[in-house]
Amino acid sequence: MLEYIELRHWTWEVSAPVEYVSVGLRVVVAVVFCVSAASKLRGVSAFREFRAAVAQLAPPLKGVRGPVAVVVIAAEVVAAVLMLLAPLAGFVLAFVLLAAFTAGLAGVLRRGVSASCRCFGGGAAPVRGRHVWRNAVLLVVAGAGVAVPAGGVLAAPGVMVAVAAGAVAAVLVVRWDDLAEVLVPGPASARVSARSSGKGE
Repeated sequence: MLEYIELRHWTWEVSAPVEYVSVGLRVVVAVVFCVSAASKLRGVSAFREFRAAVAQLAPPLKGVRGPVAVVVIAAEVVAAVLMLLAPLAGFVLAFVLLAAFTAGLAGVLRRGVSASCRCFGGGAAPVRGRHVWRNAVLLVVAGAGVAVPAGGVLAAPGVMVAVAAGAVAAVLVVRWDDLAEVLVPGPASARVSARSSGKGE
């Protein structure tokens, strides 16, 4: 979707707003997957925790949880890099990964077992419905990225706004658990709050 501006004897192709939306979507996916991969690789213990989480989220893969963990992290890095080099391929890969992650989370909830997501490394919070909703949001982002065209000549101010908006959205996704605890406190938070109130009395 391009608009044409004719100035003297030159004709410029100027991207329509939808191309800037694509930039924002690419930033969201790139930042989220970079943070996710980095958090799993920040130490030996972080990787071991994620490897154990693979067995909990996908019991049939328990015997190969180590190689699967490596493949998942590598795929996250590739998806992030593709946001710069080949956005369409990157969005498709991101969608496939997110669909697999979401299926694993939904399976844990369906089986009623206690398991940690470890989506962003060390977080030990048990899998809850909010994690599925977070992935659903990311699936919409990846799906929109596939549908929204990219390319054209982008104006610097528009790119800056799109990048900033994408970065803010990515931070909100990464800190999803913290936001959820603030907005909808879980049982543990409620108990801490109750104890604090009791001491105050």
